[in-house]
Amino acid sequence: MSLADGQQTTGEAFTTQVMVEIEGRSVLTRFIILPKAKENRTLLGTDFLSSAGLVLDVKNDCWYFWDNPTHKYPIGEEFDTPSMDEKMSSITYQLREGEGESLTSVQMDKPNLLLESSENIFEPGREAIPVLEHHINTGNSSPISIPSYRMSPVKKEILIKEIEDHLEKDMIEECKSPYGAPVELIPKPNH
Repeated sequence: MSLADGQQTTGEAFTTQVMVEIEGRSVLTRFIILPKAKENRTLLGTDFLSSAGLVLDVKNDCWYFWDNPTHKYPIGEEFDTPSMDEKMSSITYQLREGEGESLTSVQMDKPNLLLESSENIFEPGREAIPVLEHHINTGNSSPISIPSYRMSPVKKEILIKEIEDHLEKDMIEECKSPYGAPVELIPKPNH
């Protein structure tokens, strides 16, 4: 994927839709969450501007809603962003509206009871407690991640055909894993 700064990256990403309120209006907005990103702020792009009906007037350093061009808002106005403690104190220890809609009321009560009984774990200012740690046994070797490398179009076409052939014959199966390794074509001698 391409990031806002133009950097290309690969990695796990999640999406969700959230109502964003701006000057009394609500806009259903799709967010992409990068779990491994650190210290970043939310970036609203042109898709948000379009769906919210916002018009940027950079020359006059303001913005407005397309249906009310006379009511202008300054660009760069600072907004109070809550501290982490404030954010944490606003957390409710229940499933949010819309979560678990396919569950029965008995099934929904189970995670709610678990969240409520574990409320003290989520208190602001607490250190992480390493009660559980995920581990994949790789023997004596640590997992590796190898970046992809360039391959000529001719070799790439051969590789794709070979992979498709092996998939059809159930010789291999598709896998999306950080433990996957790149493929290298090695010509057989005398063939």
